[in-house]
Amino acid sequence: MHFRIIIVLVMSVLLWNCKNDKAGSDASTEDHMHDHSMVSGDNVQPPLFNEIMAVHDEVMPRMKDIEDLKEQLRLKIDSIEVNMPDSKYKADFRFALAELNRSDDMMTDWMHHFKESYDTISSPAGKNDFLEFERAKIEQIKGKMETSIKIASQTLANTPMK
Repeated sequence: MHFRIIIVLVMSVLLWNCKNDKAGSDASTEDHMHDHSMVSGDNVQPPLFNEIMAVHDEVMPRMKDIEDLKEQLRLKIDSIEVNMPDSKYKADFRFALAELNRSDDMMTDWMHHFKESYDTISSPAGKNDFLEFERAKIEQIKGKMETSIKIASQTLANTPMK
């Protein structure tokens, strides 16, 4: 009987510790996702890396705006195709949607490749060259996102279709 009680107690303690470790691990992971002084080995990333991440963080919330605008444009296109198949606005909506898709793809591709590529470079000079190139790239993506959002917003606002 005592043996069963001991096993139950040990199992309870182990399960409780696992839950606490997992909760702590999740919080820690979330903190690291937003820490731009990312540590790679024993080295803290250079300021240029953090500068790039700051631009990323500035434009990342706009991805939600892009998704919302894409949905609004899709609804307008569907409505036109059903109610006014010959509408001159159809091309405007499709163009705006294509611009949003391009900026979305650019950002998604950049995010996918940036850290992966950065981690493969071992020399400080190589990392600096890479970061200079990536800073220009993320600024270009930022501009594309802002432009595509503006085009889509204006297209939606300047058409009489409701």
